[in-house]
Amino acid sequence: MSAKAVILRLLGDLALKQAVVTSIEYFGSHFVWIQVQGTREQAASYQPGDKIQLLLPMDEVRTYTPIGWDADGQTSLLVYVRGGSPASQWAEQVRIGDPLRFLGPERSLPLPEGPLSMIGDETSIAVAAAYQLARPESVACAFESDVDLSAVTKKLGLRPAMVLPREVGLGHCVDLAQWARERHHASGARVGLTGGPTLLKTLRGKLREAQVPVKTRAYWAPGKTGLD
Repeated sequence: MSAKAVILRLLGDLALKQAVVTSIEYFGSHFVWIQVQGTREQAASYQPGDKIQLLLPMDEVRTYTPIGWDADGQTSLLVYVRGGSPASQWAEQVRIGDPLRFLGPERSLPLPEGPLSMIGDETSIAVAAAYQLARPESVACAFESDVDLSAVTKKLGLRPAMVLPREVGLGHCVDLAQWARERHHASGARVGLTGGPTLLKTLRGKLREAQVPVKTRAYWAPGKTGLD
């Protein structure tokens, strides 16, 4: 049990908002798409790129990016299943009708209007989908991943420019940087870069050298939990 979870559990309804699971869909063994019914009040403050901090039943807190949040209070979450983690266990066991308790929505990765290049890994698909939903003609995305992303990206309406396998020497980051640089020169597209620390550090440096505007957010790091 994390310290944050203890505090949230004690504060209960004074701090946490409520929603309920309405639909669940699985994409292979790696992704669970969970549709959620919240409230109109929650939807009113939502912007693409926002986060929620979800209190899991096993008293752990994990951060997710809501994919849209319509005027009736409906949103969805995409969980990347890593196997054995509290979040993975919850995603594999969640059922329709289960309650959700959370903080947010809160600002996490606000990006300016105009064309966007969303770059990341498996944990970045939701934020890319959130911006794609809000700006359907302005967003393109590219990912590093060693798993098949085709089913989940198709379901969420994403148009990945590329999905590259991770390389030990990070050679794939050269291709990602080149893609982002070409989009920036062609349309002025800014970069939203999310995922793990190695990808962020390597690619951020390459993009800044090329004078491509980039905004980053780490979604995970080895040995750390509950990043927000």
